[in-house]
Amino acid sequence: MSDATVESATPAPDVAAGDLNGTDAVNATGTKIPATPEGMAVAYGSLVIMALIPIFFGAFRYESACFLKVLGHAYIKRLLADL
Repeated sequence: MSDATVESATPAPDVAAGDLNGTDAVNATGTKIPATPEGMAVAYGSLVIMALIPIFFGAFRYESACFLKVLGHAYIKRLLADL
């Protein structure tokens, strides 16, 4: 074998275990950050934009296409009957 050294994944001795990036001290308290009205507005607004509006417009287009198909057949039959 060669003289390769294996480095460990442990931090340097002068760095404390919880001070690597500062998030451990914040998250260690166990408290949740309360939801803000702005965050809830963004969440529900995106739900409406990305889910409910396309469903509504898709259903509206489907119903209008079915109505035009039925109306179109009846109109053509009436026109042909008049000839």
